[in-house]
Amino acid sequence: MSAMRTDKYIVTEQSREQVSRGIPGLSLSDDVVKGSFFLDCNWVKPRTKPTRESTTSHTHDSDEVIGFFGTNLDDWRDLGGEVELWLDGEKHILTKTCMVYIPKGMRHCPMTIRRVDRPIFLFSTGPASTYVKQDESLAGKEKSQKVSATKTAKYIITEQTEKQRNRGSRGLTINDEVVKGINFFLQCGWLLPRKEATKGAHNSNTSHSHDCDEVIAFFGTDVANWRDLGGEVELWLDDEKHMLTKSFLIFVPKNMKHCPLVVHRVDRPIFHFTTGPAPGYVIKNEALFPKPAV
Repeated sequence: MSAMRTDKYIVTEQSREQVSRGIPGLSLSDDVVKGSFFLDCNWVKPRTKPTRESTTSHTHDSDEVIGFFGTNLDDWRDLGGEVELWLDGEKHILTKTCMVYIPKGMRHCPMTIRRVDRPIFLFSTGPASTYVKQDESLAGKEKSQKVSATKTAKYIITEQTEKQRNRGSRGLTINDEVVKGINFFLQCGWLLPRKEATKGAHNSNTSHSHDCDEVIAFFGTDVANWRDLGGEVELWLDDEKHMLTKSFLIFVPKNMKHCPLVVHRVDRPIFHFTTGPAPGYVIKNEALFPKPAV
């Protein structure tokens, strides 16, 4: 198949750093796709020995969202492990699937993955073009402080929105309605290998655009072969049709027409999310298809 104009927005290959570190996942930044904001995703494999993922306390010049998702779909809220994360000098022990909002300038970390009983999907994203730490210092100070989580617990999202509960989805949302003042949305959830669970859900039958950039992601859940999506997704970008069978990240620039998005097949559970630098997910210039000519 000949190359298309929009191929450059689709990421299915790892960065050099991920390859060198043996990290099963994908990443986006301005260095990977020009104009993109940063997004790092990876699978955390089962382990019993604690590992310090971030040894330094630091800040950023922009907001950040960190996600921790368990893979027990009979109880998707169960993280299947234990993560220690410090936010503004307060220690949190995470045992539930969650998203953590870190406002610009908030000191956070260290982060220690204490235990992983089942694979955990971990991601970090924000509106900056690359991930840059500011005001970095070696961790240790936090350990001597009183353990409480009164100020910063509000930034840890473990509950669904009413819309997600009504739809029966297995996932979480963060936006301006969930955290007042945030200018970055992220909505995510699981697609299950049952026809009744995927028929119509997560599909978008209209061509549309947004007033902000967007990243669309689909990840297969066979950690031993994580590049295999375990299904098939049809997605249109600027009137070009893509059939996707590998785990992928897609950067959709502001005002680019995209969709329909059709989940044709789900053989194994797939983790799906969409995110962008705006208070919420808002569609503009929506038009029902006839699909473009192939």
